[in-house]
Amino acid sequence: MIAYAYCLSTMSRGRLMLLILVLLMVSFKACLPSDVVTSARCPAYCICADTVIVCTCADVPSNHTTLDSFRGIEYIGKIFIHSCGKLVITSDTFAGLAVGHEISITNVSSLTVQSYAFRDMTKCPDQLTIRDSGLELLAENAFAGFRQAKHVWFRNVSIGRIETGAFRHLSDVQYLYFREASIGTLETGALGWLSNVSNVFMRGRLAVGWLGPALLRRSTFNKFMLEDAKIETMDPYALAAGSSRFDSIELFNCRISRVSTGGDGAPLDPADGGERVHFFNVAVAGRLCLGAFSNVLELKFEQCRFDRLSASTMRLRDVRSVALVRSSVGRIDERAFDAAERVRSVRFEHALIDHISGGSFSSLDQVDYFLLLSTTVQTMHTEAFRNCSIGSLIVDSSRVQNWQSSSIESTTLDQLRVVDSRLGTVAAGVFRRTLTAKFTFKRNNVTDADPAWLADLHADRVNVSENRFSNQVHFSNFSFNQLHLTGNQFRCQCTSWLDQMIRLHAVSSSPDNAETPSHCTVHSNGCVDQPRRPVISFANFSKRNCVAGNDHSDGTGNTGGKLIHWQVGPLRCSSAVPLWTECTCTATPSVGDRPPTLTFNTSVVRVGNCKLLHLVDSFAGQAQSVILHNSTLLVDGQVFSSMDKLLSLTIVDCSLEMKQSRVFRTKIPILQLRLENVTIETAEVETHWLSQIDVARLIVDKSRLGHLRPLTADGARIGRLIMNQNHFRSFNFAALRAIQTGQVDIVDNVIDRVEGVPSVEADVENTGNRLCFANNTVPCSQYQRLHRAIDSNANNACKWSKNRCKHSLSNQSTEDFEHLQSTGDAARCTVLPPLLWFSFVLLPQLVLSHFYNLLQ
Repeated sequence: MIAYAYCLSTMSRGRLMLLILVLLMVSFKACLPSDVVTSARCPAYCICADTVIVCTCADVPSNHTTLDSFRGIEYIGKIFIHSCGKLVITSDTFAGLAVGHEISITNVSSLTVQSYAFRDMTKCPDQLTIRDSGLELLAENAFAGFRQAKHVWFRNVSIGRIETGAFRHLSDVQYLYFREASIGTLETGALGWLSNVSNVFMRGRLAVGWLGPALLRRSTFNKFMLEDAKIETMDPYALAAGSSRFDSIELFNCRISRVSTGGDGAPLDPADGGERVHFFNVAVAGRLCLGAFSNVLELKFEQCRFDRLSASTMRLRDVRSVALVRSSVGRIDERAFDAAERVRSVRFEHALIDHISGGSFSSLDQVDYFLLLSTTVQTMHTEAFRNCSIGSLIVDSSRVQNWQSSSIESTTLDQLRVVDSRLGTVAAGVFRRTLTAKFTFKRNNVTDADPAWLADLHADRVNVSENRFSNQVHFSNFSFNQLHLTGNQFRCQCTSWLDQMIRLHAVSSSPDNAETPSHCTVHSNGCVDQPRRPVISFANFSKRNCVAGNDHSDGTGNTGGKLIHWQVGPLRCSSAVPLWTECTCTATPSVGDRPPTLTFNTSVVRVGNCKLLHLVDSFAGQAQSVILHNSTLLVDGQVFSSMDKLLSLTIVDCSLEMKQSRVFRTKIPILQLRLENVTIETAEVETHWLSQIDVARLIVDKSRLGHLRPLTADGARIGRLIMNQNHFRSFNFAALRAIQTGQVDIVDNVIDRVEGVPSVEADVENTGNRLCFANNTVPCSQYQRLHRAIDSNANNACKWSKNRCKHSLSNQSTEDFEHLQSTGDAARCTVLPPLLWFSFVLLPQLVLSHFYNLLQ
């Protein structure tokens, strides 16, 4: 005490007052109520100590009870509930309570969580755990209001039923976790209406009796994972995340024993969507509806087994990519990929597919590529691909046991590539009425190909090389512009086919042969009698095995190695039957002479190098491709209307003067009409030179086209219209209204005058056509209006693309429209900007600077 008094006496007055203040604060805190929960405020059958509450049914005679309310307690650190036979948690049990760390429920044989059990908590715990228990029911809205927690855990539990919306408004939770759980029924939307939940995991020896539709309906989450699960019965739309927003849905090591029949996914068609769905080692005994994932960008199925990929009332609306890797599919049903309008890639890699049904991939549109890589297909049925538009269709290192007729029909491709594959039965006309820029068929082993396997195919460039055919196949009855036929092996026989192949080789394989056409390369093909035997030429095979004296004549006195020649009108023609005919002009017809009828029965006909060729109804016969080149053509009738096999018409480096309408009208719909470096002259600007044509693809490239008016293409049916690098004297958008077309690409053209701009929206939106109008040069006086009309259009296929304008009354070079103004605006900009800058920028700065100096 003396020392204490001495210390006080030596302190300054200020320090003494500070010490007294600290002692008073400590004394005042000691008088406050402590955080310890007294037994008087403790719920029934609970023990309360400090910041912990422990509740048990051990002292309850029946071993079951309803959990008492925690009203009156403002804060608690941890709550432990355990060892009950039956426990009911009613509404508002935890209302008004703040729990700091954890609520744990363990060893409860029969637990029921009623609606709104966790409503109005002032603070939810970091972790809610229910484990080693049996739950009879998680009622609708059972966890409503539970928020801002790290974990909600269900571990080693059995749950009878999770009702619709049981976790509705569970929000801002890092993990909702089911592990080692057995769940009887997951009703529609059982995990629906989650809000901002980072991860939803159901994993670790999970068993589900019934998985209802739209499990995650209208939820917002990052990742949903279903792992090591066995599901007795699943609704086909169980994983349809209707109107949900998420990053990924993942299924690993799951077995689904049955998928229910029926069900309508249309009401679930989502508005929002997610990034990715990934299945790994998932087996589905029943149908998997890809449409259930219509709002997902990427679908990947890896090491999976599906009985069927099935059609759906839901469409693949937003899907961009579909991949099946090291997976097996029993059947891909008709319309399984129906209305996949935005899919850019479909990949089957190291997959096994029993059946690709007719219509499986019908109407795939604007797909960048479709790939079968190291994949086995037992049967590709008729019309498996129908009315599709695909960039590249590739079959690589795969096996197709039965490739039926017309399995790829009426399909438009940039590239069709079949390489390094084993093909069993290949029927006639596999690629019937299919159009491709490039057809590559290389290094394949073909067991049984129909001689007419390429019937009704059109390809600008055909490359058939280094294949092994176990029988004879014809390279005719199809349309091409260039052919490369080299290094193939055939099982030969002494037939007319052998005569044709000998003749074809003789006239095509020698580079020194003046008659060799530049568009055909044929060499190094031959016969193989038995496997592992050396290849011998067709001529040597004939000498060894065929009847002596067979001169392989074509019946016209032209023996093998010679072309057939004849003169008709001004044309001198040469033929290599049945593949091609080449005609050139040797004279200019006299004025008034009626052009002769030209009948051609080879696959390809080329006519060119004519100073003037008068055409009325000149072409007939069975030719499938007609190429007109380097000529001046006077067209005075429907020239091609008598050709009933025509697939492709190409006009290159020509000048066309048309005296009649409908000059390109054909007897049957054709696959391609191509005009390249062509000058069009018509007797009248309203001549219907494109009217009533029926063509899958019309390409007009590097040409001078005069006027495109509303009646120019009246009644035309065009699958895709492509106009590149052309010069139009006038272009009227009303012409598009008269065309039935899927997509119009008008790119890199120069247009002197634009007409019909008010009809742009009506033309495109009313017909549903996609219009890409990009990088064109138009008069500046018309550009701004056109710019608004096109870029605001919902069906614009190339939004934000730049076009250019050019002042028609000046010598200015072409510039981006965004950097130009009208003539009046440009004049005002040269005067007003300096005045505005002085008045509103410089003058206020001078005044403020002056006042600042005065204040200093």
